[in-house]
Amino acid sequence: MPVCLLVKHAMPTVAPGVAACEWRLSEEGRRACLPLSRRLADFQPGVVVTSTEPKSVETGSLVAANLEISCESAEGLHEHRR
Repeated sequence: MPVCLLVKHAMPTVAPGVAACEWRLSEEGRRACLPLSRRLADFQPGVVVTSTEPKSVETGSLVAANLEISCESAEGLHEHRR
């Protein structure tokens, strides 16, 4: 049976004056993607789907590359509006 795993993006660089939806990953966040990939590998995902926000796309792309699977973005998966 297919399983849907929901994973939060890795740690972004908080940029004052820049909307959160435009933040990119921090160095720490990029480094965290390898251990995240290893934890997700047990679930044998077939694809990574991210929101269109840069921090999410970066997280998903790095995880997907580590798992050697495809990564795509989809509308409507963004963080809630505050």
